[in-house]
Amino acid sequence: SLTNCAGACRDTQSDRAHCGARGTACAQGEVCLAGRCEVSCPMGQNNCSGMCRDTQADRAHCGMCGNACAAGQTCTAGRCEVVCGVP
Repeated sequence: SLTNCAGACRDTQSDRAHCGARGTACAQGEVCLAGRCEVSCPMGQNNCSGMCRDTQADRAHCGMCGNACAAGQTCTAGRCEVVCGVP
């Protein structure tokens, strides 16, 4: 569901600057969910710079917003852990 917004393809279902339609921006502290500006994220997710993230499983926001796991790690239950290969 990408839309051409001034020459760039944007997902109007999740893009805070083009929420629901080109040029419709969400206010400070809001996120864009299913094309609508919302004050909060669904249960179990956190607002990380305007995007809802599952900090229990998101490698870029593991345990809290902005806490990225290193290469070769995965986010499990909010903690970065080393991924071991299968012998």
